[in-house]
Amino acid sequence: MKGEKEKEEISDIIVQESFLSVILNKEKVITLKCSPENYDYLGIGFLYTSGILQKKEDINSIVVDEEQKMIKIKAKNIYPHLESSWRDGLIPRGSNRLDEKLISKLLLVKHFLKVKSGIIFS
Repeated sequence: MKGEKEKEEISDIIVQESFLSVILNKEKVITLKCSPENYDYLGIGFLYTSGILQKKEDINSIVVDEEQKMIKIKAKNIYPHLESSWRDGLIPRGSNRLDEKLISKLLLVKHFLKVKSGIIFS
């Protein structure tokens, strides 16, 4: 019939997200939102880029538990300043609350960029 819209089934790739808890020497450091792949690289990469780990030789063991969404890392020679920082709450440990020190830093942002969706999707 004229004017009738056809329904079409489509299939497309979508992003899947997961959470990963990074445990260092039996202490939870952070929970990251990530794609559910390469947990080992993500966990080690986070600790390395945060300055907590300095070199790969300091890593004693890595255990990835995909079912529990966590990576357990045992390491030596952890940068002591950062180790105490996550214990003091300066580095978030994955809870859903923001630390007051982090909130005060976020409040320093004075400008926000707003973009209309039509510009992005045109």
